[in-house]
Amino acid sequence: MKTILKFTTVIAFLFTITVSTAAEPKIDLITDNGAKGLILTLQETTENLTIRMKDANEYILYNEKFSSGLFRKKFDLENLDNGIYYLISDNGIHKYTYTIEISKNNVEVINKHKKEMPFFKKKDRKVLVHFLNLNESQVNLKVYDDSSRLLFSEIMEEMIIEKSFNFNNAFQGSYTVVIEDDTEVFSEELTID
Repeated sequence: MKTILKFTTVIAFLFTITVSTAAEPKIDLITDNGAKGLILTLQETTENLTIRMKDANEYILYNEKFSSGLFRKKFDLENLDNGIYYLISDNGIHKYTYTIEISKNNVEVINKHKKEMPFFKKKDRKVLVHFLNLNESQVNLKVYDDSSRLLFSEIMEEMIIEKSFNFNNAFQGSYTVVIEDDTEVFSEELTID
């Protein structure tokens, strides 16, 4: 019975990812020849798409949320210092990070990295966590209360991580479910009344 439930959950999770991938925005990032600039074109954008540009010190230079439709923007990078910058596209399911190098009169996209985001589903007093850990790295799941006390911790290394947290017997207050992998930390908050 437990195996059937696990198999059904995995199939549902993979179906969710497949459906959400079909609606993923198409992003064209082109360096503007002859100028120190970048042209960003978003086609078939979905709701909840956020575009951010950061410098190497994580300082946010640009941040904008988009709804559905076509979008085109030219970034004038003339006033930026030479160095490494990051353009990040986040739709809540996938996060793309473009590494951009600016030098003298040249702008070059030197790397593109795709990261799967965890899926949190809150229902009543339960939180379901699904995370696709493609490189099977160590993932630490934690739960904290509103006093920052650690209530639960588990390290997992599976490709498909799923966990259900039941807060039916929990005291009133806020609880935070945290997923930490080798590169990022994700969290979801739940308030119990």
